[in-house]
Amino acid sequence: MKGLVWNCRGLNNPLAPTRSKIRTVLSMLYFDFIFLMETKCNAENVYPLCRPFGFNNFVGVDAIGSSGGLLLGWKSEARIRSMHKYSNFIFCKVQQCKNIFWYLCLVYGNPSVSSRDSVWSEIGGWLDHCEKPTLLIGDFNQVEFSWDKLSKTTGRIDGADAFFEWRQKHKLFEVLFKGPRFAWCNNREGIDRVYERLDKAYVTDGWGRLFPNVRVKHYPIQLSDHAPIEIDTNLTHDNLRRPYKVQAWNFEYEECLKIVTHSWEQNYAAGSAAFMLARKLGGVRNSLRVWSKEKRREYGKVWSDFDDNLALALEDTFNGGSTEKYNEEHNKVREFSRVAAIYWKQRSKLRWTVDGDTCTKFFFN
Repeated sequence: MKGLVWNCRGLNNPLAPTRSKIRTVLSMLYFDFIFLMETKCNAENVYPLCRPFGFNNFVGVDAIGSSGGLLLGWKSEARIRSMHKYSNFIFCKVQQCKNIFWYLCLVYGNPSVSSRDSVWSEIGGWLDHCEKPTLLIGDFNQVEFSWDKLSKTTGRIDGADAFFEWRQKHKLFEVLFKGPRFAWCNNREGIDRVYERLDKAYVTDGWGRLFPNVRVKHYPIQLSDHAPIEIDTNLTHDNLRRPYKVQAWNFEYEECLKIVTHSWEQNYAAGSAAFMLARKLGGVRNSLRVWSKEKRREYGKVWSDFDDNLALALEDTFNGGSTEKYNEEHNKVREFSRVAAIYWKQRSKLRWTVDGDTCTKFFFN
């Protein structure tokens, strides 16, 4: 199973640059579930953002004012069942196959140190009753060790002792990660800039026997003060062949209709009506699959270049270099996202003209 987890710091604005990033990542890569934190809006306002990419099942927690907000979306084949939702976490049961189950806890640690213990206690209550392996992943809002923080100040880390004791009590082991060392930045300048590793994953005892190849990937920090992280429970699944599915974003391009028309009009070997229909449908499917792959590569290459450049700039910053290069790349990402958001807004206006008076969520997802 593969999931994307991101503290996106606000999706309430239709032109939020994080919306463009989410659309692009979901169109480029396959994920079984997506977990978004600090949406700063009602959960139902975020559903249309993910639904075109096959996420048909949702559970969420509405934001209180302009703070908080959680959304978990998953595809039907993921076989996830929500058991409990709380302002700071969502607890689920996952059916891996016929007789194998495990638990998934999506976590958003309380930003206030004084309120964090109650979140750990609530999650601990669920862990005490779990007989199956459990994965906890999200923004824990807690630095555990000094090497997980880069700043001008050193000393005691608030909340670290209580978190470590809670983790030891429930025998939670951290999942190894690859990518940039830190997943959060306060975005200040000069010596006031702080980097921390707040977004991570933990597993209970016995998890390694079920998923020995599990790993976490850190993306570069961009658009939000948090980096998106990716969890992959089984690295071998990428070699499996999945059935091709036409996604809603495909129909945002005029080329799609031309490809379907051209493929349908091709001459195929003669046969019965059913045989000819099957051949035509197969031809359309193959043509769309090739076009869709090229379109994802064309649009996604820009984001991939940004990711690579940001990762290099971040590593240089972590090693004591100047933040100037990172700031330059970060500004490029924001500008690209702004233009992309305007593009999608224009597309939504065109759909309004064509499709008529339909609910706003239909036109701007």
